[in-house]
Amino acid sequence: MTTIPRGRAGSTLVLNVLIMAVFAMTAVIVYASARSQVHAVVHDAREAQAQAIAEAGLEDAMHGVYMNPLWRTGFYQKPFAGGYYTVSLSTEDPPYILSTGYSAPLLLTGRAVKTVGAKVQFTAGSCPYAVMADKALKIEGKVDAYDITTTLTPSATQFITGANVRSNNNVSVLGAACPPAHVLGDVIGQGSVPAASCVTGSVSLTTVTLPLANFDCPTCEAVNDNLTGISPSSAYNNGAQALTVNAGQTVTLSSGTFFFKKITINGTLNVNTSSGSAAIYVKNNFFTGANCQFNNTSKIPARVHFYSTNPGNVVKLNCVTPFHAYLEGSQAQFNLAQELYGHFCADSVEISSNTTDGYGRVHYDMGGGGLVDHVSWTTGVNGSWTESYTRQ
Repeated sequence: MTTIPRGRAGSTLVLNVLIMAVFAMTAVIVYASARSQVHAVVHDAREAQAQAIAEAGLEDAMHGVYMNPLWRTGFYQKPFAGGYYTVSLSTEDPPYILSTGYSAPLLLTGRAVKTVGAKVQFTAGSCPYAVMADKALKIEGKVDAYDITTTLTPSATQFITGANVRSNNNVSVLGAACPPAHVLGDVIGQGSVPAASCVTGSVSLTTVTLPLANFDCPTCEAVNDNLTGISPSSAYNNGAQALTVNAGQTVTLSSGTFFFKKITINGTLNVNTSSGSAAIYVKNNFFTGANCQFNNTSKIPARVHFYSTNPGNVVKLNCVTPFHAYLEGSQAQFNLAQELYGHFCADSVEISSNTTDGYGRVHYDMGGGGLVDHVSWTTGVNGSWTESYTRQ
């Protein structure tokens, strides 16, 4: 039997202990490294989620300002994507928005918190109101709203509130006494505004001027569908760029872009939008005849844009059938003495009385689903963006 000397046995034990210590240390290092990597991945995921939630809160608040430029309520712990956001707005006009996003909580690590902020600016869209005017807005008739995704032909009981109107000048209600309300929605004016009894929403004064978009199309006078999209073609005088619809006559425009120096409607003008949209530009004054019909065949207002392009143009619509369209002219004076489905956006607007059925009416198409294209005009100011991160 071989006996290991006591000295060698001791050295072997020491060596084994050292080896075990090295393995243990290696295991600790590997574990710490793996834990650090896992923690970093989790940290990055939580931070990214908090960032996304904070930005969602900012967008939500911008939509609130879009719906009402005077809105400053904000949100407190509004649930979103497993976490929530809290949003505050400054009292200035336009406001600064601060949105804090909180990620979903994780065991032992809590939530990640990310804050983003930006100052809102108002940029002109096509027309983000039921009716908007740069100068005076006079309402002798009625302005209400409807959901186009529910019906294209609403009954009287389906006209609802939500038809907000705005002017960079005075908003006045004329004609019949209030109540009943002439405007089913909010009224925002920079000058005088009507009494609260004349509206179903709020009445507010603002110091913010919202400039109208420029609706001109310089190339449309030369590049258009005038020669191919009018039936019968005899209704169009190419030399004068004039469209004439005589009494008892029916003329049809296809989808496309049209430019006219003059339009005369004493009969029926149909715009066939069953398969596309039509943009109609008119350079000079436009007055409809007493018994005219101006029809959008699809009854989807967003498919017909009627633009008045020259400064000082006067456009008066007094047809016997409803018109489904967006009426827009940043330098034109519009007078509506009939029924309109869509929106109005012009230099000055008058929704006046008429002898046919009492007054002009605007029914604002509030629905979505790709049927409307009211453009949002609240965006962040370049250079105003801030963000910060907090770990909990």
